[in-house]
Amino acid sequence: MTTRKTQAIRTLQAKRIPHTATAYDEAGSFHSAEEAAAILGVPLEAMYKTLVVLREAARSRPVIVMVPSDAQLDLKLLAQALGEKKLRMATQREAEQLTGMQAGGISVLGLKRPAAFDILLDGRARDLPTIHISAGERGIEIALRPADLVALTGAKYVSATEHMQERFSGRPLAGAGSSPCGPTRAAPPAPPAGLAAAETRTPPASRPAASRTPASRRARTAGR
Repeated sequence: MTTRKTQAIRTLQAKRIPHTATAYDEAGSFHSAEEAAAILGVPLEAMYKTLVVLREAARSRPVIVMVPSDAQLDLKLLAQALGEKKLRMATQREAEQLTGMQAGGISVLGLKRPAAFDILLDGRARDLPTIHISAGERGIEIALRPADLVALTGAKYVSATEHMQERFSGRPLAGAGSSPCGPTRAAPPAPPAGLAAAETRTPPASRPAASRTPASRRARTAGR
């Protein structure tokens, strides 16, 4: 199976950021993050779903938050972290219109205007050598280091899931370089046998410094 070069993949290659891109469904059918993890043989905690969240105020900045597929986004916790009274999940139509990508394939790396969003990454990513996110099209995944994702997108770590409240309670949002990112030197894992992959590696000297589903209250939508 040939891995198509999406905008997200081209961005990573242009920035010479180490990654592995894997195509797992040539037909581009919809798969939840949990289903994608099962197909690829990736642990649920390493497969991240990309969700679109909206503030109450009209014309306010939308939020993109990436959380592990074995956790549920807690909108109350997220609202507290952002200093908002209330947040809601974007509908599938809203998410697709805002990002320009199809639900089930939304990727922070594929945004045409990333500066128009607040981009957040669940804090558990700090502890992982690599995480998997959508490549911007259904059926294609990208594995990369969390620190590289943060450096490229300007994402901030946040307590976004229920079971993380105790661990990160009281901590301010942290961007790239403001907190340890765990063991991020390991190379991205090889894709499972039989799956197509395209990989770009960058020599240490040239690396940058510091581098999915309809909406519901349980936050398993509008993105992944």
